[in-house]
Amino acid sequence: MKFCLWVPPKRYLELADEMGMLTWMEYPTWHPTLTMEFLEPLRREFAEFFDYDRSHPSIVLRSLTCETGAAADLKVIRSLYDLAKVAIPGAIVEDDSSWIGWNRVHDFYDDHPYGNNHTWVPVLQGFNQYILAHGLKPLVLGEAICADTWIDREAILTRVDGARPWWVPSVFDEVPRWEERMRGVAGSGGMEQLRDDSLSYGLLMRKYQVEAYRREVPYGGYVISVIRDIPNASMGLIDYLGRPKWSEADWSWQRDTLCLLKTPSDRRSFACNERLRGEILLSHFGQQAIDDGRLEVVLETTQGGGDPLQRSEEKGFQQNTGTLATRLALDWPLPETSVPIRLVVRATLRTTGRVFRNHWPVWVVPAVPTGAGQGVEVHKSLAGDLGKELFPGVPRYHGGNTQAVVVAARFDDDLVRFLEAGGRVLLLPDGERGSLPLNAHWFLRGAPYVPDHALTAKIPRDLLVELQHFDLAGDVIPDIQYVEGIDPVLMLWDTHDVKSVKTHGLIFETRVGKGRLLVSAVRHRGEENAVGRWLLHTLLDHLRSSAEPQNVLPDEIWSDLKAGKPAHLSIARWTTSPEDGKSS
Repeated sequence: MKFCLWVPPKRYLELADEMGMLTWMEYPTWHPTLTMEFLEPLRREFAEFFDYDRSHPSIVLRSLTCETGAAADLKVIRSLYDLAKVAIPGAIVEDDSSWIGWNRVHDFYDDHPYGNNHTWVPVLQGFNQYILAHGLKPLVLGEAICADTWIDREAILTRVDGARPWWVPSVFDEVPRWEERMRGVAGSGGMEQLRDDSLSYGLLMRKYQVEAYRREVPYGGYVISVIRDIPNASMGLIDYLGRPKWSEADWSWQRDTLCLLKTPSDRRSFACNERLRGEILLSHFGQQAIDDGRLEVVLETTQGGGDPLQRSEEKGFQQNTGTLATRLALDWPLPETSVPIRLVVRATLRTTGRVFRNHWPVWVVPAVPTGAGQGVEVHKSLAGDLGKELFPGVPRYHGGNTQAVVVAARFDDDLVRFLEAGGRVLLLPDGERGSLPLNAHWFLRGAPYVPDHALTAKIPRDLLVELQHFDLAGDVIPDIQYVEGIDPVLMLWDTHDVKSVKTHGLIFETRVGKGRLLVSAVRHRGEENAVGRWLLHTLLDHLRSSAEPQNVLPDEIWSDLKAGKPAHLSIARWTTSPEDGKSS
């Protein structure tokens, strides 16, 4: 347990000692003035810290400060580090719990890699490269692996009974306003599922990041942020009312011995004419070596029961403690299907007297039929590598009237006239002039909102919730202020460290003039992105249908688009990359 910028009461530390709970002390100095003029009072203050906690064996790690960086004088940091070593012989100390490149005087590396599933493995590989280049020391993530969930406002309202305690979430009053606004746009569908969707979405995110970390940094350590919801973010494992958000069974996979699934690009979707290829690895850090292990891996339907669709097994194997090993290679044919189906890869490891289980949902989608691009024309804004990859052999749009659906990344005068005259356009925005804005986004800041729509009759909502932060992950259309002018299909709500509920766009449609505009910011490209390819052609089929959107894009938004002003369509933009820091 990490005490983040907080010194707990003595009894808390005594309980940790008695129970065997290992703890990490991060002293409460966030962005302090650590300069030579304050060295002596700092030494006195830290001497009091060390005197307070040095007799507690439960404290195994110590951080002198948090996210302070080069603002701290190196001589001051060295002095405090040396003081810790004298006061607490054998202490494991770092100067700054922050980012790996900021560590200067330290016994271990640290980082705060808040981020997304689709960027997670490259970030971890970057840590490994940094450590190889700068010297071998353990890596422990000081802040990471979190996800916000939708607040249970009614339960909070019942508990506070008209009062307003300090811990009430900052978006408490804005949530009903946002819900009412969305109901006016798209009806009540999807509202009842907001919390359950966020719980499923957040657990899948955390689970993947833990498992990928165990695989990519097998001798590292990590925290899962945070223990309890705080007023500015519902990112806790425990909610505002002190209730665990997930059961013990939901976390039963996370043990010293852990089965891991690795697929190409960590994909979670497959076309039915493909094979499910991957590996099952075993991270074993239990107290004893495995003798006569038996590992069974099956592919089965979500309902379970009956014979599995596929099965692989390894018997009688040994594995030493403190090791990571590939145990099974998967190469399974998949069932034919005309609609998306959810399957489960389930692993069961049996050792002497113990059983370890894990499972992973995967989706099988119909194969994209030959000739799926028929009746489609590609605008010149999409004529580069992306257009060639997604629409090989599909003719170019040359302007004027056409009965085809036109796929574009940006608008020009010809495409504007085509749409206003009754044309059908699928926009895959690139964020440039004449397109909709795109921003990188931390998906941990919220979760999907999937209202009722004609498309959700063809696209299972669970598919969108489970795959948006995997195969479909990419940039978002940020903070849409014109939701009354669109029919939403897949959006993201965001309540992290803000006073209102933000709505980011992924898939939506609208009417423009006499025409129909369908927008998709999800990821469609990639040879291994089966769901992205299938979804792309499902969107095209929808545009070919006669069902028109209910809402009309406001004139001022359309005027901005025509004038090539994407930045005018958003209030908030990242001031730093969400992969590099906390600012937004």
